[in-house]
This record gives sequence, C-alpha cells and structure tokens, in this order.
Amino acid sequence: MPCDRDMNPLANELISILLRGNDDLRLKRSRDGGVQFRNCMIFPSAVQATTDQRKKKLHEALNQRLKAIGWFERGTWWNKSPSNRLQPLLS
Repeated sequence: MPCDRDMNPLANELISILLRGNDDLRLKRSRDGGVQFRNCMIFPSAVQATTDQRKKKLHEALNQRLKAIGWFERGTWWNKSPSNRLQPLLS
C-alpha cells in the first residue's frame, strides 16, 4: 500500500457503512449518533510517517464527503448536523 494511495475508494466505503448503520470494527459509534473512524483498525502497522500520511489523506477525503452531506467534525468524532435548526424568535 503506497503512501500516495488514493483514499477516495476507502472513504466512500467507510461512509457507506456509516450511512447504512452497519457494524464495522473500523467505526466506533456513540449513543448520540456520532462516529469515530478508528485508524488503528483501518491501517495496518507501517512506518509511522507512512501511517501519518495515510491518515491525513483519508481525513481529507472523509472531511470533504461528510461535510457535503451535513456532518461536522467535533474533535475526533463526526456528528450529523441537527435537521431542525432553531428558528429565529418572532417579536
């Protein structure tokens, strides 16, 4: 697995698993609906610099796709944006 590997197919696979609600060791779900992508389960052991590059590229691919479908990053977790935002109060 070269460190310049295209992470788009992997990002698509992980997001598909996330959206279907399937259990997968690569995802950790919270009770509030958040999800954390578990890099230790996604990438095999390798030279640290290679692993760091892979994590960065995957994060970029996930970030682009998840934000486009209404998710936001909170630390190492991703959460779905509330669908019913508060309406401004009428005076």
